[in-house]
Amino acid sequence: MQRRQGSDFNNRVVGSNLMGRYLGSTFFLLGLFLRAIPELIVKKYPVGYDTTAHYVFNIINFGGVGLVEMLRQAPLFYLIAYISTQVLKIDVLTLLKISGPIMYGLLCCSFYYFLKYGLEWEVGTATVGSLVFTLQLVSLRLSWDMFRLELGLTLMFTTIILM
Repeated sequence: MQRRQGSDFNNRVVGSNLMGRYLGSTFFLLGLFLRAIPELIVKKYPVGYDTTAHYVFNIINFGGVGLVEMLRQAPLFYLIAYISTQVLKIDVLTLLKISGPIMYGLLCCSFYYFLKYGLEWEVGTATVGSLVFTLQLVSLRLSWDMFRLELGLTLMFTTIILM
């Protein structure tokens, strides 16, 4: 299948390929602000069931867990969160409240770059696809309390781009 170079749709939606490079940061900010809305509405605690039911306990107790138990839990997110709480000296609930919007922004940004560079879609098509992904309820539901899955998807999209 031959790819079209510089279609009218592509030029109308974005304008140039140069702007297409910076749309990733636009999707990061869009995802960050969109995901921050529920966090701002719920003042004290992070949004999501798993966030308060499982993540807080697992992050606090991560340092005292043995290697076998640690590897049973898919520990990358817990490791990053545990180290962040120790280095930044912040409460686990505060960290989870801040990291939710940041991780969703990173997921939206990595998805845009996955469409643009991984699947080699045109800028306009990748923009529309990323908008659909960013604004749909399923993606937001994922970001509310499935941080480990969200981190895994972000790393997967980034790895595919770099291959």
